[in-house]
Amino acid sequence: MRAIEKIINQCIVEKKVACVYHNSTDADVFWVGYILANEDGYVLMQDFDKKGRSEGIGLFKTEAVRMLEFGDEYSKNIENKIDPNEVENCYTISDFWSRIIGTEQIVEIELLDNDDIDVKGKIIEQDGDLLHLIRINSSGKEDGEAFCQLSDITMISTI
Repeated sequence: MRAIEKIINQCIVEKKVACVYHNSTDADVFWVGYILANEDGYVLMQDFDKKGRSEGIGLFKTEAVRMLEFGDEYSKNIENKIDPNEVENCYTISDFWSRIIGTEQIVEIELLDNDDIDVKGKIIEQDGDLLHLIRINSSGKEDGEAFCQLSDITMISTI
């Protein structure tokens, strides 16, 4: 277990609002919120905006976590604005998959530390390491199909 995983697990147990940096090239890109799970090499996190509103749930590789902060002014400020009714309490990685595969949930997928959203769409099915998606274009319309290998995905987030 990497040392950062112990801190991630501490945040889960103690329900700390944390800032998690998981972007390899831009130090200003981070998620702030509650870490919900750390399983099988993935971190599941609920992200909140600066007004304390939930922005969705994200799944990213544990190895992609570059830095984690908690107890600072920024995370305390966000925590004070979060409506407890918006916080996911019982949410596992298995729950995440069941809510996004074969449903109408739109997700954004980032591939291998690209730092940009590579695919936006609905996941139709998972077959082993392969995800099959219906792409959604910038107008919100279906726009063909895409296939991604799970092992090449850095992050998946709901929107």
